[in-house]
Amino acid sequence: MNQEAESNTIFDTEIKRGVKKYHASNELIELMEKIRNDVNYSTKIRFNSHLFKSGEFDLINQEYSINNNNLKLFKPNKNQLTKIDTFFMSKLGDNDLEDLTHHFGKYTDLDYLINNFHILGSEKATLKELQVMEYTKNETIGISYNSPAFTEFYVKIIELTLMIVDFDIAAPTTVKIDDENPYIVKINNAIKNLPENNNLEKKLAQERGLEVDDLESFNKQCQDFKDTLTEEEKELQLKNKNIVSTLLKSIETLDEIDGDKRLINNCIFKIQEIIGSINNNVVKKKTNTDYIIHLLKNMSFNASYIGAEKLKSINEIKKNMEILNKSIANYNSCLKEGGLAVKKQYQYAHKVRLTLLKVAISNYRVIKRTIKKRN
Repeated sequence: MNQEAESNTIFDTEIKRGVKKYHASNELIELMEKIRNDVNYSTKIRFNSHLFKSGEFDLINQEYSINNNNLKLFKPNKNQLTKIDTFFMSKLGDNDLEDLTHHFGKYTDLDYLINNFHILGSEKATLKELQVMEYTKNETIGISYNSPAFTEFYVKIIELTLMIVDFDIAAPTTVKIDDENPYIVKINNAIKNLPENNNLEKKLAQERGLEVDDLESFNKQCQDFKDTLTEEEKELQLKNKNIVSTLLKSIETLDEIDGDKRLINNCIFKIQEIIGSINNNVVKKKTNTDYIIHLLKNMSFNASYIGAEKLKSINEIKKNMEILNKSIANYNSCLKEGGLAVKKQYQYAHKVRLTLLKVAISNYRVIKRTIKKRN
């Protein structure tokens, strides 16, 4: 793009922007600011422009904060588990070391991994029982407690479960909230109680400026709003139609009467005043402020929703991970104690590995239950 063309583009963009004058109370300004913050719009012009172009916003749910970066948070502890595993394996004798090779690295299907490599019931076994257990659900020889692949396998199970949590279970569903939602009720009540809706308090309104990114379109929509009768106005107009029709006929009748023209004209003038009064009471003159309040009344909101079952599963997974984190933290705390015997360190490493096994299988079962209920 040459410099002249680029300059024209910038100029055209600036022309579209503008400020619409209107009168507003402090309460109206505060309400608009509250809504803007609730829908997380950083600038007023962006909020104002979206308000008249669409009026549909996504609410930031303040009731809960779902953490969907569990996999990323697990990475430091994964490194810790690898170090603990290296220490543990270095202390095993040749007779204790399980040398079977397991090729599970290429698999990502949780059911396949559990059914073919996890020793059935090992998560509930004592340390002594673990030494002799070896069969999986599919009756193949699984990864034993003393296998060099033990930590790698159960870390992978945890990673896969956390990935499902982050990208599936903790991913909220967006739904449109209805008028009975407490937030909508609160906003509608705030609009109803604005000074702008109380003629006695309109004098409190001050002149303001509403900045939008397309003033021409805003002006057109605002004028269309002013020129269009509301449903209530249409209904009143229809009800008064017969009255006005009768009064118009009376004017025609008076024109045909042979009498005092001055008195007749005075009667016709009074009737015309009555007709004008009826129409004026039906059609209220609308202002820029009325249009802005109209936009606020007709806003629609979407909210992020996570079902009770999903929330329960997320909390269970988080609790499991906290148990594993605490086990690793206890191991690290012991390392800081001076003169810690290797035997004691080995015992803490055992606790970490047992916790890793239990947490991995617990996570897996939570995931299975959640997916089953959803389907």
